[in-house]
Amino acid sequence: MKNNKAVNKKAQIEMGETIAVIIIVTIMIFFGLAFYTKIKTLDLKDQTDKFNQFDAVKLANIVSNMPEILCSKQQVIDINCVDKYKLLALNQSIAVDEAFFYYRSILHNSRISVEQLYPDKINYSLYENNMTANQSIETISIPVNIYDPITRKNAFGVLKVEAYS
Repeated sequence: MKNNKAVNKKAQIEMGETIAVIIIVTIMIFFGLAFYTKIKTLDLKDQTDKFNQFDAVKLANIVSNMPEILCSKQQVIDINCVDKYKLLALNQSIAVDEAFFYYRSILHNSRISVEQLYPDKINYSLYENNMTANQSIETISIPVNIYDPITRKNAFGVLKVEAYS
């Protein structure tokens, strides 16, 4: 009988050890899954940021090559040059609903402006459509010449493309 009680006690101790090992392994698996989920979430956020940056660069490329604002002399387009009066005309035409919807399909949720820095500081707002609550803003600035075809003078400025996502 004493032998039987000792065997039962030994079996209970081994059973307790087995349960403790199972609990520890379960806790380790839980922490491993939590760590993996956190790493994947951070990786997903990084990928989203990269895609947002890529979209902003793509949008800046579209805007900087829009024939509606580029300078041209005798049908030859100047690189990184915007026409002052084309900027003003585009701003007025975007105010019309049909044109706004057309440009919204191209420019999406963004803000496009040209800031003249030299000789005078002037800001030309071209387009703004911020329909969503801003989660992030990617800003791309492109240096440009602002050409005044009436006075035939150039000014220095920055084309700012702010893409909302």
